[in-house]
Amino acid sequence: MERVDWHAVAARFAFQPGLTWLNNGAAGSLPRTLQQMLSTALTEAAADPGRATLDASHQGPRAQVAALLGAAPGEIVLTENTTMGLAMTLLGFPFEPGDEILTTQHEHASLCSPLSLLAQRSSVKVVKLALPSPPDTADEIVRLFQRAITPRTRAMCFSHVTGATGLRMPVQELCRLARSYEIFTLVDGAQAAGMLELTLKDLGCDAWAGAGHKWLNGPAGTGILYLRDARYNPWDLVPILSEHAMHLGPAATIADALQRRARLDEPALATLAAAADLQGSIGPHAIEERVLHLAHIVEQRAVDLWGPGCLLSPWGRGSAQALSSGIKTFVPARDGTRAQDQAWIHGLADRLRHDFNIAVATAIVPAQPHAPGPAAHALRVSTGIYNFPDQIDLLFTALEQLTTRPH
Repeated sequence: MERVDWHAVAARFAFQPGLTWLNNGAAGSLPRTLQQMLSTALTEAAADPGRATLDASHQGPRAQVAALLGAAPGEIVLTENTTMGLAMTLLGFPFEPGDEILTTQHEHASLCSPLSLLAQRSSVKVVKLALPSPPDTADEIVRLFQRAITPRTRAMCFSHVTGATGLRMPVQELCRLARSYEIFTLVDGAQAAGMLELTLKDLGCDAWAGAGHKWLNGPAGTGILYLRDARYNPWDLVPILSEHAMHLGPAATIADALQRRARLDEPALATLAAAADLQGSIGPHAIEERVLHLAHIVEQRAVDLWGPGCLLSPWGRGSAQALSSGIKTFVPARDGTRAQDQAWIHGLADRLRHDFNIAVATAIVPAQPHAPGPAAHALRVSTGIYNFPDQIDLLFTALEQLTTRPH
């Protein structure tokens, strides 16, 4: 495999001079060439508002995104964000009162919100499972779900990579479990698209929703929804936010129906497709290796300074390696009580940005299932394809200074 020149990759991006961006889990950066592409397309659309840049079915961009993610174009819907894809699916599913949905306590509001709405309006029971932080093995997670399945369980909804701790869920194993019970699976892939090498067909999930503006480094307001075997619609999903659902004919897929939603942001969707092409040209496998390599440097530096107890993410080596991702969450202290000091954690993140121009996120991690108590507050670092080890050094040098200052 040809080696990637990561300095050449980083040169495609136009960060503010002096900024160390270590918050890819919140947002990536649009490369220079794609900024120009988007700007040109917006200018052309403003000059001639009636000019359609894409056909109504958006087949070209859907095919480009599908090629990167290992899916068929007819299984892909281009959306505005992950939230939209999750809501389109859940609110279009024929749940009945008393049905149960299994999820976890680590889910983002994008998934929790439609689940709460279903519970309120449709009398669906949402069961939130407590995940260890971090778990030791994938089997530990699969057994947790298996024990929670009942005759009323209709769906399992969970993150591909959790936003709080970067836990990479055992998606294939969980979907295999669900299929054995004829349970529908919906995966929140917001933190997976562009970070991990993906072949969505091989995951075995029924639906998967991802973001365009995070690890894919596409424009804001773009997302992806994957619907497995969309032509057959075995779950009787009803298209939500579609104005042409009843007029597509027998050859159309459920994804085709969901794609036709009046006037979309065609320049943004075309730019998302170009971002997928760029990722494909770099190589998804190389990107995943690079991201995980940088993440391991982060966790190693944190553990060297504050001990293994500071790390709330799965360790990137050994038995938990398959559960690791490009997100690392830790409490920069040996004193365990610091995890309950939200003001201190947020203050560190603020000082990193204000004093050192280093951007990281904060995270709230639910209490451990075996030790009920308050949630933990921590720093979250997520490294992208434009980051380098010396930037990680800057982060930990700054944290050493901040954590040793008098309170």
